[in-house]
Amino acid sequence: MPLIGGSMIRAIVTDIEGTTRDIRFVHQVLFPYARERLAAFVRAQAADAEVAEALTALRAEIAQSDADHEQLIAALYRFMDEDRKSTALKALTGDDLARGLTTTVIFVVFSTRK
Repeated sequence: MPLIGGSMIRAIVTDIEGTTRDIRFVHQVLFPYARERLAAFVRAQAADAEVAEALTALRAEIAQSDADHEQLIAALYRFMDEDRKSTALKALTGDDLARGLTTTVIFVVFSTRK
């Protein structure tokens, strides 16, 4: 591994949107991928500590402390439609996208840019 200042590089984090990929990639590939998988992801991962924390935050955001998973999923779809900047939405879709990226479901992030 390369060294910088005596430390080994373990990861490089980049901003995809408009940096490593054209903005259309985000809207045409990542957003549809996240939307298609969102409901199943929430249902399957609701017991995961980070997902549960995001769902609790979402309940607070929509002021419905007793909202069930289906109500939360509906709120998340509504937020997507509104392009709302929701911390809970970003956390949930980010977790799912990260899994997709690390399992090569989504694999075209970098390309030769001229």
